[in-house]
Amino acid sequence: MLLILLVLSVVLFAISNVFASNKWQIGLSFVFGFIFIASLTLVTLNVTHHFGMKREVITKKVELQSSVAQSQMPILLYQGLGDGTEKVYLYRTDEQQKKPKATNTDKVKNVVKPIDGTKAYLTNKRKQWVYKNSFYQFLFNIADNNHEYIKQTNEFYLPASWVTLSVKQAKALEEQVKKNQAKMAKEGQAYVMKKIKEAILTNPQMDEVAQKQLSEKFQKEYQSKAIAEIIQKVKNEK
Repeated sequence: MLLILLVLSVVLFAISNVFASNKWQIGLSFVFGFIFIASLTLVTLNVTHHFGMKREVITKKVELQSSVAQSQMPILLYQGLGDGTEKVYLYRTDEQQKKPKATNTDKVKNVVKPIDGTKAYLTNKRKQWVYKNSFYQFLFNIADNNHEYIKQTNEFYLPASWVTLSVKQAKALEEQVKKNQAKMAKEGQAYVMKKIKEAILTNPQMDEVAQKQLSEKFQKEYQSKAIAEIIQKVKNEK
């Protein structure tokens, strides 16, 4: 509205000045001049200082899935930029999602925080400029600056079972797991048998169902330890 008023006041001011021949026409030209200056001032304040607007924060929370589908343990991937101090995180929010989504880089802060529990989630906080009310929106919104982006914070909350790896480290992890697959299977079997024997010595009356349940538990236990060792090795490599 103000931009339209700004243009009209300039045109009417010019016309009234050209054809001004008496006091009321001269006075009218001053009125149009005042309207032009006032409109220009308000538009400038809106553009430079967001006059008539307020900051708004929109928060969204979504559950996370592992960035790598069918991985041995849930992983959050990142890709370092430049000297590595800035990171783009690659995440999935749906098990059916084929490719992970990347965080933006324009005025974005990414934070990874450990939490208790079993479910990982992402909290997205987007800060933007919005008009205080419909009146200010009516005055200025021809500039289409409502919901103007300010900055964004992505907070990744990860349980202890999750691990954060770079894309390069994730590829190295996959290669190491494939390379040591036969060794891990052999060592895993020996680990489970040893644990089962110890459990039977403690409880000689243990039935087959209980033994099977313990076997599955010890198998997962070994896999977690073995993968954790490989991950640590991969992280230590430069």
